[in-house]
Amino acid sequence: MTDHPATEAIAAYLDDSLPAPDRATLEAHLAWCRPCRQEVTSARRLLETRALRSRWSMMVPVAAAAVLLLALLGRGLLSPLPVEDTVRAGGEAEGADGVPSIQVLSPADWDTVGRDAILFAWAGQAGSPLYRLTLTDAGGRALWVQDTTNTTLTLPVSVTLAPGRTYFWYVDALDSAGRSLTTGTRRFSTAP
Repeated sequence: MTDHPATEAIAAYLDDSLPAPDRATLEAHLAWCRPCRQEVTSARRLLETRALRSRWSMMVPVAAAAVLLLALLGRGLLSPLPVEDTVRAGGEAEGADGVPSIQVLSPADWDTVGRDAILFAWAGQAGSPLYRLTLTDAGGRALWVQDTTNTTLTLPVSVTLAPGRTYFWYVDALDSAGRSLTTGTRRFSTAP
């Protein structure tokens, strides 16, 4: 190689995509050509600096989030919510947080029920709101979610509950004025 290599050849050399015969020719040229060797060295340093900056640019936000998370955990702000938290607080007319409550009819809180044909029932609200019933396991995984305008739902046969386990359920709704309504989280156990 008597001429200096093209910029494209140097770029291919640096990202290891230059074919072996061309690579050998370029390396032979670099062995005796100081300006080309300096160009390759400078380009390699530039690439390493950009890679390092890229890694740091990703690590700084992650590190900041970790510090914030640790600070919040230390203050107890991210402690697990109790099962009956303030968002789903129960009550006859209004929860502790001011969210109007829907009265539960069945199953009552802490009831033990059979595993078949479980009937969920709650008091109707003015304005025929759309209700959403959510049934979860003890780990909080949703097992069944159903929207309805009725105030009763029967657990479908496609949803199988294990014997002797505790399950949680709640109904949320929006009334005609756009207000949120809730039963609060309720629990029942299946018969062993």
